[in-house]
Amino acid sequence: MVAGVPVLTWPMIAEQALNERMIVDELGAGLRLRKVGADGVVKREEIKDGVRELMVGDKGKRVRKKMEELGRMAMEAVEDGGSSHKSLSELIEELQRCRTKGRDHDQGLEMEKVAIDANSMVEYHDGIKTYS
Repeated sequence: MVAGVPVLTWPMIAEQALNERMIVDELGAGLRLRKVGADGVVKREEIKDGVRELMVGDKGKRVRKKMEELGRMAMEAVEDGGSSHKSLSELIEELQRCRTKGRDHDQGLEMEKVAIDANSMVEYHDGIKTYS
Protein backbone atom coordinates (compact mmCIF):
# COMPACT_ATOMS: atom_id res chain seq x y z
CA MET A 1 0.00 0.00 0.00
CA VAL A 2 2.81 2.40 0.79
CA ALA A 3 3.88 2.16 -2.85
CA GLY A 4 0.37 3.25 -3.93
CA VAL A 5 0.06 0.39 -6.41
CA PRO A 6 -3.41 -1.14 -6.91
CA VAL A 7 -3.74 -4.91 -6.78
CA LEU A 8 -5.54 -7.69 -8.56
CA THR A 9 -6.70 -10.17 -5.94
CA TRP A 10 -6.77 -13.95 -6.19
CA PRO A 11 -7.16 -15.45 -2.72
CA MET A 12 -6.05 -19.05 -2.37
CA ILE A 13 -5.50 -19.92 1.31
CA ALA A 14 -5.78 -18.82 4.93
CA GLU A 15 -6.69 -15.15 5.50
CA GLN A 16 -6.26 -14.14 1.85
CA ALA A 17 -10.04 -14.08 1.23
CA LEU A 18 -10.48 -11.71 4.18
CA ASN A 19 -7.64 -9.51 2.91
CA GLU A 20 -9.27 -9.47 -0.52
CA ARG A 21 -12.60 -8.30 0.91
CA MET A 22 -10.86 -5.53 2.84
CA ILE A 23 -8.80 -4.35 -0.15
CA VAL A 24 -11.53 -4.61 -2.79
CA ASP A 25 -14.81 -4.06 -0.93
CA GLU A 26 -13.85 -1.88 2.04
CA LEU A 27 -10.92 0.18 0.73
CA GLY A 28 -11.69 0.14 -2.99
CA ALA A 29 -7.98 -0.29 -3.67
CA GLY A 30 -7.99 -3.39 -5.86
CA LEU A 31 -9.92 -5.51 -8.31
CA ARG A 32 -11.03 -9.10 -7.85
CA LEU A 33 -10.14 -11.80 -10.37
CA ARG A 34 -13.32 -13.83 -10.76
CA LYS A 35 -12.89 -16.56 -13.34
CA VAL A 36 -11.06 -19.29 -11.50
CA GLY A 37 -10.94 -22.64 -13.26
CA ALA A 38 -11.98 -25.95 -11.69
CA ASP A 39 -8.31 -26.51 -10.86
CA GLY A 40 -8.24 -23.28 -8.82
CA VAL A 41 -6.07 -21.48 -11.37
CA VAL A 42 -6.92 -18.11 -12.87
CA LYS A 43 -6.59 -18.28 -16.64
CA ARG A 44 -4.32 -15.95 -18.56
CA GLU A 45 -7.27 -14.17 -20.23
CA GLU A 46 -8.72 -13.25 -16.82
CA ILE A 47 -5.35 -11.87 -15.69
CA LYS A 48 -4.95 -9.95 -18.95
CA ASP A 49 -8.46 -8.49 -18.62
CA GLY A 50 -7.80 -7.56 -14.97
CA VAL A 51 -4.51 -5.83 -15.80
CA ARG A 52 -6.15 -4.00 -18.70
CA GLU A 53 -8.98 -2.82 -16.43
CA LEU A 54 -6.48 -1.60 -13.84
CA MET A 55 -4.44 0.22 -16.49
CA VAL A 56 -7.11 1.86 -18.65
CA GLY A 57 -10.62 0.97 -17.42
CA ASP A 58 -13.08 3.09 -15.47
CA LYS A 59 -12.95 0.81 -12.42
CA GLY A 60 -9.17 0.80 -12.68
CA LYS A 61 -9.08 4.59 -12.73
CA ARG A 62 -11.07 4.75 -9.48
CA VAL A 63 -8.92 2.02 -7.90
CA ARG A 64 -5.66 3.72 -8.93
CA LYS A 65 -6.82 7.05 -7.52
CA LYS A 66 -7.89 5.41 -4.24
CA MET A 67 -4.63 3.48 -3.89
CA GLU A 68 -2.57 6.61 -4.55
CA GLU A 69 -4.49 8.33 -1.74
CA LEU A 70 -3.99 5.36 0.61
CA GLY A 71 -0.32 5.21 -0.31
CA ARG A 72 0.15 8.86 0.64
CA MET A 73 -1.66 8.25 3.92
CA ALA A 74 0.49 5.19 4.66
CA MET A 75 3.69 7.14 3.95
CA GLU A 76 2.58 9.93 6.27
CA ALA A 77 1.80 7.37 9.00
CA VAL A 78 5.33 5.92 8.99
CA GLU A 79 7.20 9.24 8.75
CA ASP A 80 8.57 10.95 11.87
CA GLY A 81 5.57 12.15 13.83
CA GLY A 82 3.11 9.99 11.89
CA SER A 83 0.57 7.79 13.68
CA SER A 84 2.35 4.47 13.00
CA HIS A 85 5.73 5.98 13.85
CA LYS A 86 4.32 7.30 17.16
CA SER A 87 2.66 3.97 18.01
CA LEU A 88 5.80 1.97 17.30
CA SER A 89 7.92 4.42 19.30
CA GLU A 90 5.51 4.15 22.24
CA LEU A 91 5.64 0.33 22.07
CA ILE A 92 9.45 0.36 22.07
CA GLU A 93 9.49 2.74 25.03
CA GLU A 94 7.04 0.55 26.95
CA LEU A 95 9.10 -2.58 26.26
CA GLN A 96 12.23 -0.78 27.42
CA ARG A 97 10.44 0.27 30.63
CA CYS A 98 9.36 -3.34 31.24
CA ARG A 99 12.89 -4.58 30.61
CA THR A 100 14.36 -2.02 32.99
CA LYS A 101 11.69 -2.79 35.60
CA GLY A 102 12.49 -6.51 35.39
CA ARG A 103 16.22 -5.89 35.62
CA ASP A 104 15.93 -3.44 38.53
CA HIS A 105 13.42 -5.49 40.50
CA ASP A 106 15.21 -7.30 43.34
CA GLN A 107 12.41 -8.54 45.62
CA GLY A 108 11.88 -11.78 43.72
CA LEU A 109 8.15 -11.98 44.46
CA GLU A 110 6.76 -10.27 41.37
CA MET A 111 6.66 -12.18 38.10
CA GLU A 112 6.05 -10.66 34.70
CA LYS A 113 4.37 -12.67 31.98
CA VAL A 114 5.03 -11.96 28.32
CA ALA A 115 2.88 -13.64 25.71
CA ILE A 116 4.88 -15.19 22.89
CA ASP A 117 1.85 -16.55 21.08
CA ALA A 118 -1.63 -17.80 21.86
CA ASN A 119 -0.34 -21.18 23.08
CA SER A 120 2.59 -20.38 25.35
CA MET A 121 3.74 -17.93 27.98
CA VAL A 122 7.17 -16.96 29.25
CA GLU A 123 7.60 -16.13 32.91
CA TYR A 124 10.52 -14.06 34.18
CA HIS A 125 11.47 -14.51 37.80
CA ASP A 126 14.72 -12.98 39.06
CA GLY A 127 15.97 -12.81 35.48
CA ILE A 128 15.34 -16.53 34.83
CA LYS A 129 13.13 -17.38 31.85
CA THR A 130 10.67 -20.30 32.16
CA TYR A 131 7.98 -21.48 29.78
CA SER A 132 4.49 -22.44 30.86
